[in-house]
Amino acid sequence: MALVCVSVWLAMAVAAFSYHRLGPRSRSYQALNRFETFAVQGALLFLIYRSERADSFVCIVYFIHLVATVPLGLALDLKLMCATPLVVAVLFHLGAGNDAAADFSVGAAMLGFFVVTMMLQSQTALARAEAGRQSVLEAWRISASSRSVAASRATFTRGLGRRPSSSKRFATPPATVTLMPSR
Repeated sequence: MALVCVSVWLAMAVAAFSYHRLGPRSRSYQALNRFETFAVQGALLFLIYRSERADSFVCIVYFIHLVATVPLGLALDLKLMCATPLVVAVLFHLGAGNDAAADFSVGAAMLGFFVVTMMLQSQTALARAEAGRQSVLEAWRISASSRSVAASRATFTRGLGRRPSSSKRFATPPATVTLMPSR
């Protein structure tokens, strides 16, 4: 049990060190992050199996960890993480002969898969909505800038005494400008 806790702590420390030294986009950090995620999952599922109860408090910690990793967007990893309680179900069934705990573990795997799938779909829908909102805002900015340019041109041509919609170059005579006011 202590070996499991130390190995998980070590995986977390190495992944954190890699994140701060190499950055979140480096391949080595991403590989260490995946290893850390599966090490934590493995440790939690080991603790569930060792407790000999599938409804232990560690199940709540497992689901919290599962939901906390959804924003990372690693869909394949998340689906594999949802399938890991099936391993515990097999161990409960074959190793301990505890069919009720095995059934509960299968239900936990199905629930985890459902929750992760729903969260990934909502993330995708939110990303699409945000992209649509950004494109509408950009179109509005372009439209607003073209309207302000047109308004500025109209104001400028009115100041010169021209009609902005006139096709003739000087349809009306220019306004008389006096530089010095008369007294």
